Parts: sequence; C-alpha cells; structure tokens
Amino acid sequence: LLVVLPASRNSLVNAALDLHYDRGIMIHRWLGRLVLLLVLVHTVLYIPDWAAARKRVLTNANLWGTVATLACAFLTATSLGRVRRRHFELFIYSHLSFFLFYIFTALHSWPAAMYVIAAAVVYFGDRLVRFVVGAWPRRTIEMSVKDGDVMVVRWPRHPLSRYHVGSYVFLNFPSLSFTQWHPYTLSSAPHDGALEVHIKKLGDHTARLLELARTHQSTWVRCDGPYGQVGLRHRRAETLVLVGGGIGVTPSIAALRDVYDHPSVHGLDDIDAPAAQDPYDTSARTRPRHRARTRLLWMVWVCGTRQHYAWFADVVARCARRARAYPKVYPQLRAHVYVTRDDALDDAQCEALSDYGETGNPKKATSNKARAKARIAPAHIVVHKGRPDMFLAFEKIERDMLRVHKSEAARRGEAPSDAPLAAVIACGPDALVNATWDESVLRSLNGKNNCRFALHHELFNF
Repeated sequence: LLVVLPASRNSLVNAALDLHYDRGIMIHRWLGRLVLLLVLVHTVLYIPDWAAARKRVLTNANLWGTVATLACAFLTATSLGRVRRRHFELFIYSHLSFFLFYIFTALHSWPAAMYVIAAAVVYFGDRLVRFVVGAWPRRTIEMSVKDGDVMVVRWPRHPLSRYHVGSYVFLNFPSLSFTQWHPYTLSSAPHDGALEVHIKKLGDHTARLLELARTHQSTWVRCDGPYGQVGLRHRRAETLVLVGGGIGVTPSIAALRDVYDHPSVHGLDDIDAPAAQDPYDTSARTRPRHRARTRLLWMVWVCGTRQHYAWFADVVARCARRARAYPKVYPQLRAHVYVTRDDALDDAQCEALSDYGETGNPKKATSNKARAKARIAPAHIVVHKGRPDMFLAFEKIERDMLRVHKSEAARRGEAPSDAPLAAVIACGPDALVNATWDESVLRSLNGKNNCRFALHHELFNF
C-alpha cells in the first residue's frame, strides 16, 4: 500500500502532504527497492527454519511466494534509470507485472490480502480519475516543427485546469497509439488560455510524432494533468535566476512568460498585442494570484546551435522589449545564451545575435558614465560561444542582486537587508544542474556577499 500511494497522480494523501507526483514517484521507487530487499531477507531467514524442521520446500505457499519474488525482482530491474530512459515503452509494459506481485503475495500470505485490496482501491481509483480527465481528446490549435528536431504542440486548456510554472502533463496522441502516454513539461504560462509543450526527438515515439507534425497541421491529443509545480514561490523573490540546458529550458520559458506576460495587471497596453492575434492568449485579460515582486531576472541557457536558440528567441526578445518599455514595472532582464556546438559561430556573429538595447554593450562603452549606464540597462540579451562558468555567472548575479536590492530598499525608504534572497530554477543536464546546485549552496552558506539562493531543480525521474 505504501508503494502505491506516492505513485498515484490523484492521491488524497499526496494532496494533504503537498507531495507532487514527480517527488512522489521518487519515493515510490525507493520504497519499491526496499520491498525487494525485505522480500529477499524474508526468504533467506526462512531457509534455516526449513532445513531444521525438514519441511517440504515446494509447498503451494512457497511456490506463490517465489513467483511474487521473481515478479518484484523483474519490476525493480526494468525500473532502473538506464532501462527506464532508453526503453520507456518496455518500462511501462513490464511494470504491469506488479499485478503478479500483488496477486501471488496475497496467495502466499492471506493476512497480506487486506493490504493488497487497499492498494487495488487506490490504484483503480486513480486510474478512473485519470480516464475521466483524459478520455476526451482535443484538437490541437498548433502543431509545427522547428529546426533541431523539436515540435511545438498547443491545444485549448480545460476550463477547470489549474497549473503552475514547472507543471507537466501526460499526453496521448490517438493517431499514433491509444495506450502510450508520455510526460512533457509545459512551456506556457499559468494564465495562458492554451497549453503548450515543446517536444524534442529523443526516441521512437517522438520520431513518429515529428513525422506526424511534418505531414499534418493538426491532430487529436488527450491530456492527463497538469501535475506538479516549482517547489518555491519564485514570484515572491526579489531576484529570479533561471538555468536551462537544451530543451530543459522549458520551465525557464514558462517562468519568463509568467513574469513578463501580465501587462494589464498594471493598467498597461501590451506593446506586442498578442491577444488580438491569438484568441487563446489571455495574458492581457487575466490577473495572476500574486503580483510578482521580482525586480531582477537572470537567465542562463545552454543550447547546442543557433537553431536551438531560435526555439524561444522570440519569447526572450519580447520580454526584453517589455522590460525596456516599462522599466518601473517589469524586472530587469539579463539573458545569457551559450551556444556549445556551432563551430561556424564567431565573435562577430555572437555580437549580432546579442541585444543590448539603446545603451549598447558595456564592454564597448567609451566612458565610465556610458559603461555604468549600460550595466543598469533594463534588458540585455547576450549570446556567447562555449559553456558557461557558473562560478563567474554567480559572481555577476550577486553583484546585480546587491545593486538591485539596495536600489529597491532606497525606493521604499528602508534599510537594505543583510541577506538578499534569490530563487533559482534549474533544469537540464546533470553537470549543469549540479554546478548550479553547488554554487547556490556554497554561496548561501559562506558567500562573501551574504546572498542567499533557494534552489529548485527538475527531477524528470518518470
């Protein structure tokens, strides 16, 4: 029963504990391994008893217990990360062998039957809710393919659906398969009238999905979710740091849209007027639950080529335009894009792709006054060639944090805090996330500037 509860997407226990599915599934996995360990210990400890009493080993109860043990071992082996990520369909279908484990566990020991029945109630109740929510397909309003084998899928959101930055959905495309459901992080903001995901070609299923997008302008999609959210109140932090690698930048894009796509909240006209073009874009008529307190937003995005940067270049540019148009309303934006696998990219092309606004590049300023003005400009988009040095990146983040914090404290007529706080959202390759994690923890514990960093990193351990 304890193994099933955290793996349920619609569990009342998880809701009461505020335990989201992506965290619950990690607990589920470790509890499953603990169960296998206990089963093996149980078997080993009974061997001396059988030998001393000279009992017949191959009784019905022992046979059922052996089948349950083998099913548990098979479940654990096919759930390992290497198998789960490389052969997701094998993992999904082989996981159905848990029925064998529970059935033969009940046959092996009748006192365990009550727990098996309770687990079955939780499991089938969760499946019923998921079936009702995701049973009715919706027609996509956009299905397009971008350079770098990435496709964009948008479909109308359900009127009752609520989600947050970092939420994800399980999608099924009936035209490909009626039984395959795969998780994708939402790149749309919580206030948008349509849900949006960006799907990168990583396996057989996504390859067939991209081929479908190349030959069809629209298709039917079934959606289970959204589930999960960022584990911190990013809108309440004075500084927000977004770190993304490759397609793992989608939570960062959702956070960008969440912060910058609320012009009507402050009685402003949308300089890009998206609502007039897209009936599903509600950014100009929906109020967020809380006004963003963020005054500085730092973004570090590591991508392979210039074509990968083009996936969200328009979103980043739109946020920069809004930051420049209304500097007293929107937070300062510092977006740093690192291109790692484009050999043809040189310094001149990086400069051409960058956008410093009217103040220009601070490094090319001709006077100290112009350089100081450029450094406090409302928005910078800087494109680099190579990989980021997170130590140097956090040095710059701390410098900007202190400057913005002192400026905001002076504006409010207050004394600056001894330890300004930044919210950090990281998603991407392990090396990038771990480097961000190390810098956040070390600087929070013994940093020379007394800056604190609250980190949330995406797990993606489905």
